[in-house]
Amino acid sequence: VTVPEIVKTAGVAQGTFYRYFESKTKLVEAISEDVQRDVTTAIQKIVAKDKPLTDMLEPLIRTVLDTLSSYRDVLPFLNTDALLFGDSKEADKQREPYLNLMTQLIERDQKKGSLSKKLNAQLTARLVDSLVGRVVRDCLLQSDKISVKAYLSETVAFLKRALQM
Repeated sequence: VTVPEIVKTAGVAQGTFYRYFESKTKLVEAISEDVQRDVTTAIQKIVAKDKPLTDMLEPLIRTVLDTLSSYRDVLPFLNTDALLFGDSKEADKQREPYLNLMTQLIERDQKKGSLSKKLNAQLTARLVDSLVGRVVRDCLLQSDKISVKAYLSETVAFLKRALQM
């Protein structure tokens, strides 16, 4: 996609585009930040109910899928190492609020005894994040091949087993 195509679709002048974004890369980074903020906000609403993490797994993953569905048209552009699903420092920085929240939930449930105390909360949060990212990529970017319901069910069952060992 070229900048002229973007501005034509958006109905703005090319100068307007460059007033807000230095490049297409900066536009994609801004969209990625918006997506992460929306995902974190949606997740915060679920975790505010103060249920055990294992009871929140399905609604959490479904919320991530639902939130990202509204960005389905731009998800392929965010599927890079630097952005939404990546393993770069920039991607980690964008996911930091979500990862911190997940770490806090794991630590909380470890104190309550509903999750294994053997888990390293930060590493476990990253593993959960990676698995959720895989679910999103498979279900939203390749949805014609995947049963979302079956994938979600298997993912939740797997995570529950892993977290409670």
